[in-house]
Amino acid sequence: MLDFPASPTNGQLFTGSNGIIYQWNSAGGLWLNYGIGQNNAIIGTTPPANPVTGQLWWSPDLGQLFIYYTDPNTSQWVAAAPSATAPGSGFILGIKTTSFLSSGTFTPDTKCVCGHAWVKGGGGGGGGLNVQPTSSYGTDGGGEGGTGHKWFTRAQVMPNVAVTIGAGGAGGLGVGGQAGGNSTFGSLATGNGGAPGTSYAGGAGGGWTGDWGETGAPGGHGFYVPAASGWNVFGGVGGGRGGPPGGALGSPTAVGGTSAAANTGAGGSGAMSIAQGPGNIGGGNGGSGFGYVVEYLGA
Repeated sequence: MLDFPASPTNGQLFTGSNGIIYQWNSAGGLWLNYGIGQNNAIIGTTPPANPVTGQLWWSPDLGQLFIYYTDPNTSQWVAAAPSATAPGSGFILGIKTTSFLSSGTFTPDTKCVCGHAWVKGGGGGGGGLNVQPTSSYGTDGGGEGGTGHKWFTRAQVMPNVAVTIGAGGAGGLGVGGQAGGNSTFGSLATGNGGAPGTSYAGGAGGGWTGDWGETGAPGGHGFYVPAASGWNVFGGVGGGRGGPPGGALGSPTAVGGTSAAANTGAGGSGAMSIAQGPGNIGGGNGGSGFGYVVEYLGA
């Protein structure tokens, strides 16, 4: 019988007496099989969350096996067999990651050989509306911010790089919302902010610059449909993963849009009204963007 830890946190690892590593999944309320022993490699494009000392990770992008090593001062992923290379580099001996939830400065590690950076723009604000006593309609959601990716060499990021994280666009109040702000990794990569939602169209997703990228998802369209007891009106959903739903009610009322969570780059949702007013009803705010940098370290 396994004695699992009480009150685990999401992503927490536990090695059972049977040699199997388990990871706690808060959403499902379950301990999931994470691997067999510390010497079973986890395969993925990003390092495993909450690793334990001795955990192995195989990166298919790099064709490299890493081991999680703890010395007296730090814990980090180091190459288990320094035989692979990344674009424009020599031998890769370790990896280091840096997250940007707000604007700042990226300074490369002294052992940085090359790396991969990506930035996501802020989401557009959802449309607001000016409610009229005889009007029933929903406004549209804001677009998701775009994401730009860039491979870089050490020379391209010396001595440092300014990182800008775009703010989410404000939801409209009686009018369309505002566009999300652009996120940038110096001049090397850009994730453009999503366009705002209006009374007539969902906001377009933001574009990007860099080596490659993803255009953001557009905001949803607000609409109304007849129902047995009146009208059902829907505010447009915000664009992107994590984009909040718009209001949806079938009684004489009005509902403002919902704001997207911070550092998601999702758009805010649109407002809705069923013959209630006059007055201004606000759309939801877009979520701010984010940035992420992976450095590949040499000797």
